[in-house]
This record gives sequence, structure tokens and C-alpha cells, in this order.
Amino acid sequence: MMRRIMSCRRAWDLIVVILIVVLVSLLLSYRMGTAVTSSHSSNLGEIKNLKHREVVQDRLGKRHENLAQEESVSPLTKKLIEVEQRLLKSLGQLQRLAVAHGRRSNGVSANKRSLIERDLPSYERALKKQEFLLDVRFNISKTRQKTTDDYKRDSAWMLSLYLNGSSDSYPSSGTLKPGQKVNRIAGIESMLASRSGFCRTMRDLRSITAAETSLSPLCFSLPRENVEFLQYLTNNESNDVRWLFRRANCRIELFNEVDRTTINKLSSTVDVLVEQYVSNPLLVFGKPVSLCAYVLVTSTKPLRAFLHKDSVLHFRYDFTKAFMKIPNRVWSFKQFQQYIAHNFGKPVFNKVLQDLESIIVKALLVSDSLLPTELSGKENFFQLFSFDIIFTSTFRPVILGVDGQPMFETVPGSSAEHQNLSVLDDMLSLLFLEESVATATEKLLRKAGDTVGINDIECHTHQEMCFTDIDLVYILNTKRQSAHKGGFRMIYPNVDGLNYSSLLEQLYSQQMAAWTGPSSVDRHRVITKLMTIAAEFEENSDVSPENLKTDITYAVSIDANDIHCSYDPATMPYMSSLNIYPRISISPTFDRLVTEYYASVDYDLVLLEVWATAESCLCDARVDDKLGPSR
Repeated sequence: MMRRIMSCRRAWDLIVVILIVVLVSLLLSYRMGTAVTSSHSSNLGEIKNLKHREVVQDRLGKRHENLAQEESVSPLTKKLIEVEQRLLKSLGQLQRLAVAHGRRSNGVSANKRSLIERDLPSYERALKKQEFLLDVRFNISKTRQKTTDDYKRDSAWMLSLYLNGSSDSYPSSGTLKPGQKVNRIAGIESMLASRSGFCRTMRDLRSITAAETSLSPLCFSLPRENVEFLQYLTNNESNDVRWLFRRANCRIELFNEVDRTTINKLSSTVDVLVEQYVSNPLLVFGKPVSLCAYVLVTSTKPLRAFLHKDSVLHFRYDFTKAFMKIPNRVWSFKQFQQYIAHNFGKPVFNKVLQDLESIIVKALLVSDSLLPTELSGKENFFQLFSFDIIFTSTFRPVILGVDGQPMFETVPGSSAEHQNLSVLDDMLSLLFLEESVATATEKLLRKAGDTVGINDIECHTHQEMCFTDIDLVYILNTKRQSAHKGGFRMIYPNVDGLNYSSLLEQLYSQQMAAWTGPSSVDRHRVITKLMTIAAEFEENSDVSPENLKTDITYAVSIDANDIHCSYDPATMPYMSSLNIYPRISISPTFDRLVTEYYASVDYDLVLLEVWATAESCLCDARVDDKLGPSR
């Protein structure tokens, strides 16, 4: 009996040992499988990425070959296909890889984080949605010896993001391949995206043309520009102007009168930005507001720019609290649009949007004219800006400053979070769309008739301009980006381009004297004509105030085209019209020299709407009641 028990125990022990061996084998094989899966997981996205791109490139290549082989295809179509095929072929040689550059901060608190640490999460989500691989490089040493993998990786990227707030270390245009994009434009920081540079650029604009003095308040950077500021005060002693002094610590002081002693005292220890105070800002529910408008520039010389519909309106304190943003008081641009339409009429908002686009384009055209000539025709550089804009009480927009690296960090779940992410999504979709537009562009150029010629095909002296391959690349990319812009609206070039002809002629007047080829003004005129023709083919798909669907009713209708003004300084004290709704008789009849009017109204008329327009483009007309300025 004992022998049987011992035999059973040995058999049971043997079974247990076998089971343990089997379990260990399964565990080892599972771990090996997991290790293999982990080692290859980092490459799966790249393999999927490359296969997708091969399919896209193969499809576009076959389409181009079929079109080029057709006997009925015109030389113009073949030329456009050839230019476009070179661009798409170069894109096919690049990985859908984004390289982010930046410097880590030394601090550990949220307030001391570097720009790349602040903005990288938003870019990372947008890049992942667009199927980009992301390579983040912190504090890359210039002295470190590069490896073979570094050179291979550096030559294959498609997007390079410099998120350190400076544009002094990105690659030059000569080292970039067609299709590679860098999110910085050379020279733009010094003339537009820094406050001191922006002030100098806007002052230069005032010296070129007196018609554009209302783009931004006059400003100076002290102590570097003490002499210029004192010279201005001396030449304009009679002007009743108040000045804001902004310090680096966000402290703001308001002065009615400024002299040399005040200037030296305020700027003796720290840099100070002094700017004219906008005395009649637009108040929404009693608070000043500012608009953060997202603007994307995808080409320079010639310019191409887009304005995103998801701009953000911030409510602010007054100057006693340094105009700081009021926490959790944010509106979307659509809410601002509905507020204006409801309270002042839809035509007024149409005028606001028109003026908003106009001042942004003018500021960009001025900066574009000052950029280095080596950027002409280069499509490798782009930049996303945020324009800080306020409105006067008569809805005239004024630019306070420009940020070359907008902040997209928001409180999760806030009303601005979705807008910020959609801006980046739309930007990447617009920049990296691989789609053929050669046929549509050929129709556009055919419609232009004998206005333009094409080098190597047909070019005559009577034509306004002969396009080079660089011009054709610009037109192809403009056509492609304008057709797939998402929430962006192309503000330049567009059908209203002729409104900027006078400004461009003054900006380039000195350059045109020694210019032998087609000038920027000629190119602007021809491209504007092409945009007008293109508008005839397109359906009304733009984000436009005319498409706003609301149940708002309004009684006052103002046609923006009927509002005229003069830049003659002699007209500054006068009004051009005085309007009352419902229409009633006033005594005496309106005259620009008369300052007091009387009217008799019916007993049951309890509400009157009164507004006026200034004769000078540089002035606003306001109506004050017996308690002071009306709101």
C-alpha cells in the first residue's frame, strides 16, 4: 500500500514539474513576443506612413503621366504638370517627419517653462492627427559630432518647428529641399514680431504714406529711441495726446503731459515702451476688449496670408490694472460677431471684418517689402502669427502688437481650447496637402486670356507679365491652399487686392527705379486679376459674414461703400454726416460748420438712434449725452 502511495506521489510530482516547465516556456515566449512587438512598434507608424505616401505619390504620378501622354494636351498643361510633378516628386522623397527644436527651462514651476515646453503638447496632438512622426530635440549642442543616423534623419524631414521664440538658428533657404517647411520667416522677428521692431516698422510706414497712420498707435522703445520721441513731442506740441508707458514687469502708467525729465526718469533703469493711448476704446458690457487674430503666412515675396475664423476675444481690465486679461472672460469670434450684429446691425459687422482684414494685410505687405530679396519665390518658410487688436468705439481696428509664436495653452475644457487646436490642424492640412491642381490652374490661366504669358511657351511684350517657373509654383500652391484651407480665409491675394495697389506703389517706388524685370506691383496686379477670375469658378464656400445665419433683426442699414473720408488734415475737426433713426427734421439743416442742432419729436417716440461720421479718415465721431460719453 505504501509503495502505491509513493508511486502516486512521484507521478504527481512529475506532473507538477511538467506543468511548471510548460508555464515557464509560455511565459518566456510571451515575453519574447512582447519584446519583439515593442522593438517594432516604433517603426509601425513610419512603415504605415511610408506606404501611404507611396500610394499617394504613385497615384498622382500615374495621373500626371496619363495627362502628359494625351495628344490633345496643350503646352501650357504640360508645363504646369512638369512644374507640379517636380514638387510632388520632391515631397515623395521626404518622410512625414516633424522635428521640433527648443531649449528646456531651468525652472520647475509652470510660470518658468520654456516656449517649447508650453506649446509642444498642442503641436504634438495636431501632428499625430495629421499622421506625422515627431522628433523632439532639446538643447542640441553645436559641437556634438553628428552620426550617420543624424544626417539621414536631417535630410528626410518634412517639417522643422523652432519653438524657442527665436529665429536666428534655423536653416537658410539654400540648404532646404523643395517641400521642406520651416516655421520661421527670416527677419520677421526684428520688424514685426517684437514690440520695438513693430513700432519702428509702423513709424517707417507713416513716413512713406500719410494714408496709413491709423494702423497702430504711434510708439517708441525707450531709452534707445529717446531722441526720436523727444523730436516728435517738439514737432507736435499742440496735439492733445495721452501716453502709456509700459514696463517689462507689465506695470503701466498714463501721462497727459510728457517732458524730457519724465522720459529720463522712467527709462533710466529698465526698457520702456511708450505708445499713444487710444482714448475711445470699444467697451463690451463696460469692459475693454482685445482680439487675438490668428494669421498664417505661407509665402513671402509675393505674399500669401490667411486669417483663421477661430480668433479669440479677451475681456480686459482698464489701465489701472494694466489692461490685464480678466480670467475666464473669453468670447469666440462668432460670439463677437453676433454681439455686433445684434446691437449695431449686420452691415456694421461686415465693415468690421473688412477693416480687420485690411489692416492685417497692410502690416504684412509693409513687412514683406522689407524682407531680404533671397526669400523671393521661396515656399520653404511659413509662420503663424497672432495679431493683438483693439477696436475704437466706432469699430475701427487698431493693431497693438504681433506675436511670432502664439500661445495655445489653455485651461482644459475652456471655450478657447477647441479653437486653438483647430488652428494647428487646419494649418498642417493646408501646408502639406498633396493634390494635383494643374488642370484647374490651366483653366484659370486660359481664362486670363492674353494678359499673361509663360516663359518657354509663349511670351510677348504686350502681355502684362510672363510667368517663370517660380511664379507658376506660387500660383499652383495658392490654388491648392485656397481650395483646402479649412477654417482659414485667404486675405491675400484676393479679389480686393486692388485696394492695396497705392500702398504697394509707395512701398516699392524706390526699388522700381532700378528694377529691370517685373516689379512686385506688376505681379500684385496680375495675381489680383487671376484671383478675381478664380472667384467666378468657385462656389460660395468661404467663411463669410454674408453666410451668417441668425434670427437677428435690425433697423439701421449702413452701406460700407457709401462711407467716404479724407486724409487732408484740414478736415479733422469736421463731421461729414449726422444721422437720426427714425428720421426726423433737425434745425438748422446739417452743415459741417454748425455744432448745435434742435429737433421736436412726438410724445410717443421714446427711443432715438443718433450717429455721425467724421470727414477725416484719421478721426472718429462720438455722441455724448448729458452724463458724458455714451456707451
